Order: sequence, then structure tokens, then C-alpha cells
Amino acid sequence: ASPSSRSVSTTAGRRRSHAAVSDLPPARPARSVPPRPEAPERTSAVAAPRQSLLISLDNGQRARVGIPGVIVLGRRPPIRAVGEQQVQIADTTGTVSKQHLEIRAEDGRIAVTDLDSTNGTRLLDDEGRSHELHPGEPVEIDSGTRLELGDRTLSIAAVQG
Repeated sequence: ASPSSRSVSTTAGRRRSHAAVSDLPPARPARSVPPRPEAPERTSAVAAPRQSLLISLDNGQRARVGIPGVIVLGRRPPIRAVGEQQVQIADTTGTVSKQHLEIRAEDGRIAVTDLDSTNGTRLLDDEGRSHELHPGEPVEIDSGTRLELGDRTLSIAAVQG
């Protein structure tokens, strides 16, 4: 058979026709595919450690909260705003108010505000003297500062991780 002829074959009783190579339409020119760019080397990026506040109470209770943000401490602190965090203080003395203290931590600063609590909030200095906070007036504090909420004592420290 010549290259331009058609051949017929049977497969399981069916007739098939096969075209010779010369009967096929001319092939389209191959498109050039640009080479695939090399993938950049993968480097393991180490995320900066997240900063948080560690709140430690005299009864052994501890709370770690992410910052920046607003944190409300109290016997049963309500959710006052979206994104606000609450720390419930176990208080057998009954001297911590339902919402007692607000901590606002941002831009490397920490400020505390007494939320018009019944028994007040006091700042303890290095010599152990206490300084009463005025309700509603924020006071900037350093990491490691100790406070009294009613009869409870706590410390607030900024920590990494």
C-alpha cells in the first residue's frame, strides 16, 4: 500500500479506516513555551514573638493576654466592646468589683484605669506604699507594677511569646 492510500481493518466486526500520514492536515507550528521561572529559594521566616501581658494574682491565679488591646479585670467582667479581653478574678474576699480595672496596652505602653470600683484600686510602689487611683483616670505603669484591687494583689508584666 502506498503512503497516500487508505487501509481498512476490522476489529471485532467493525470496520475502521486509517488515514495515511500524507492525508492528515499539516501540523501547526509548535508554540514556544517560555521557560518556567525558577521558584525562589524558600527561607524559613521566623515570626516575631508575640508580646503579651502576664497578670499574676496573690492567690496563684495567672492570666496571659495578647497585646495590643484592652483587658477588663473583675469578678465577672462583661464584654463591653468587640475585641476586648476579660480576665475573671477568683475572689473569695468579695472585695473585687464585677468590672474593677481596665488595662490598655499599646505602642509599648501600659495604662490602668479604675472602673469606679466599690473598693478602689491602689498602685503599690517599690517601698510598698499604696497610691489610690482616681476612678476613670488612666495611669501609665511600668511592666512589673503591683496593684491592689480590693483585698487582692496582682502584678502586670509584659512578656515575649
